[in-house]
Amino acid sequence: MLERGRRSMPYDLAHLAVDTLHASPTAHPLRTQAFETPAESEKLSLQLAALGYPGFVHLQAKARRNPAEVLLTTLNAADLDNRVTEGLPWLALAYADMDWDWVVRNAKDLKHLAHPIPLDLKILKERYEKELRWQLGNPEGEDLTLKLWTEMIEEAIS
Repeated sequence: MLERGRRSMPYDLAHLAVDTLHASPTAHPLRTQAFETPAESEKLSLQLAALGYPGFVHLQAKARRNPAEVLLTTLNAADLDNRVTEGLPWLALAYADMDWDWVVRNAKDLKHLAHPIPLDLKILKERYEKELRWQLGNPEGEDLTLKLWTEMIEEAIS
């Protein structure tokens, strides 16, 4: 049944398949309940480290989650460490192929989104140029993505 697409793959099996096949973390299955309980900064630091965030390269973390889940879990946290907050732009840029429709659909249910996360677009652009751009396969395309995102954020702020 599973092989013929008549029933969905259980979460644990899908998670194991993604890890075994060394697929992108965006291939991990998404669970709505995964971000409903706010997580602590320490746990979020480990999740960002597992996804490759350079700011937490010193942390040893193996368990990887879908970056979209990590993003919503972080946004749902009431009290974040500044270093975790700094990792959010990197997460959005490094995993630009995450399921943004799922993120937007589920972001409406977050309890703590009323507390804005301070975002300095100048620092975002500087860190992108210094830490991330050189690692990208298509930097021109990602430059455009960053430009569009920053324009939308600037428009929303003003």
